Amino acid sequence: MGSLFVIGLSGWMRLGEMWSAERAEHVLLFGYELTAFVIPAHPAKGWERHIGREVHGGAGLLDLITKGNAASFADAKAQAEAALRALTGGSD
Repeated sequence: MGSLFVIGLSGWMRLGEMWSAERAEHVLLFGYELTAFVIPAHPAKGWERHIGREVHGGAGLLDLITKGNAASFADAKAQAEAALRALTGGSD
């Protein structure tokens, strides 16, 4: 299964639908959507910059399976990939 992860996870693509993000990418793999994003700070609203990740699955990929915060965009992608491995029984 490891080779499938390498092939699939190298396919991260820009996610234009997440228009409020400074940067957002996603990949579809094994019936899940992995998303990593950076939401910019908005001082007027008191929002700090947020880097995170989500994994969605289920019908229409509408079920939020897991989410988390990250220190960097690369870390957000790595966390999403690790979450998928845990969900699917894949190995690191």
